[in-house]
Amino acid sequence: MTAAEEPPEREAQTAAVTQRIHRLKPSDLAEHVRAAVEALGGEAQRVEIIDRALAIGGWSEDEKAVVSWYTGAARKYHLRSLADYAVTVCRDRGELIEGDSRGRWRLAGLNPTRPHRHGRVFTGGVGVAGGPVPADWAAREQTHLWFSQQSQQLGRGDHLFVLGAGRGSAVLGLFETTSAGMSRTPRNSFDPERWPWAISVRALASVPPNDAVSVPDVTAPRATAQPIRDPQQRAALYSAVEGYAVDLAPSEEARSSTLVPEDRGAVRRARPFDPGHAPTPARARDALLDVEEALARQEKGRQGHHVLLVHLHAALAEAEWRDLEEIPAAIDLRGVSPSGDRVIFEAKTISDSNETSQCRSAVAQLLEYRLEYGRPDDRLCIVVDAVLSPRRAEVLERLGIGVLTVQGDALSEDITSVQW
Repeated sequence: MTAAEEPPEREAQTAAVTQRIHRLKPSDLAEHVRAAVEALGGEAQRVEIIDRALAIGGWSEDEKAVVSWYTGAARKYHLRSLADYAVTVCRDRGELIEGDSRGRWRLAGLNPTRPHRHGRVFTGGVGVAGGPVPADWAAREQTHLWFSQQSQQLGRGDHLFVLGAGRGSAVLGLFETTSAGMSRTPRNSFDPERWPWAISVRALASVPPNDAVSVPDVTAPRATAQPIRDPQQRAALYSAVEGYAVDLAPSEEARSSTLVPEDRGAVRRARPFDPGHAPTPARARDALLDVEEALARQEKGRQGHHVLLVHLHAALAEAEWRDLEEIPAAIDLRGVSPSGDRVIFEAKTISDSNETSQCRSAVAQLLEYRLEYGRPDDRLCIVVDAVLSPRRAEVLERLGIGVLTVQGDALSEDITSVQW
């Protein structure tokens, strides 16, 4: 007997199970999700959390087989979709926080200063010998750290201890790196020429400078982050920040201002119209901009974009490119190289927060411009004002799209070396 020939009673039973499961909301599985993270040692990958949460819930095979009605759901089956969204519910409640790499989550009350599970530990320096950080300097207030040289080793999710130059290399704090690598944005406000390379961080421990202690044979690096491979030195660094952990759970105010996604799919499900149901009140964005500030930001973006194109045009002209032209409201710049290749350029200003979206937008624009205004053999190139993360640069290379970086008033690469 095929599925289409199921007896009426079995069909009715399946329909009842489906209806019951479809009535559930992500919050109904939130308790199971939190219990799953506890059972997995306090931290785990999202997919592991989902698997354990469904096991804890004791759902039957029929219940787990109900297909999700969520439009665009990341999971095919409804209970898995609910558990997936329940992770976000727990985050917004302050019960879970993101772990030390993408896709990992941990209990908010878990000690954030426990050793890195892969032993990826680095040190960096703050302050200088003749100008140490002041007594009120606090690691918990820092969102970025700066270096004079780029590190090719430091990446997202690594642990970075900061040592005070001019303070006997005392351990002032522990950070978790949150960007894929170092970049030239944002600029250091104190001495951008000396410290051009930045990495975004989240404080895990913050030690008042007057309370900080040094670790034998571990000194503040002079140029860039240094890996610590000696197990005893790593243990001593963690010991130096013990008792100074930063509370990573969101504040009550932050939680109250966040809309908990109780049921993200509800807006896509048909329901009877209710004339008495008032629309959801408008919510201000996290950082609401007034009109003048919004216009100022737009103007800053336009000016930065124009500066990129001016420097690019100058570099191309100096390299004897010809037919340099633009198409208003479309192509930023295109030209023909001395070797005869025609290239379409798209300029984008880049920051830590917009790198991915800007690069994706540039790729889409370049492909459309080649289709609408160019030829199939036209080369494509993105022009940016900051060094891209290794991950983003690799993706563009695999797509066959070149990258040029304008730093200061000139290209940082030799244009003849770019791989289109």
